[in-house]
Amino acid sequence: MKQFFKLLLVVVALLFWQPRDSQIAVSETMVYIVSTGKVYHATKTCKGLSNATHPIQAIPLSQAQKIRRACKICYK
Repeated sequence: MKQFFKLLLVVVALLFWQPRDSQIAVSETMVYIVSTGKVYHATKTCKGLSNATHPIQAIPLSQAQKIRRACKICYK
């Protein structure tokens, strides 16, 4: 009988257990920008970034689309 209650307790715990971060993380496409630029790039190795004098930063595509336009080299 003791084993039954232990098993029941484990089953109930598993049914109601939620990970610490209950939100499912959806991976988002990252793009690359330079703080002074006006476009976002699909790859860090785009030739449009080859002369960048400021650091190249990775940001989510959804954020980049709000503040920049797409690179004409990367997104033909």
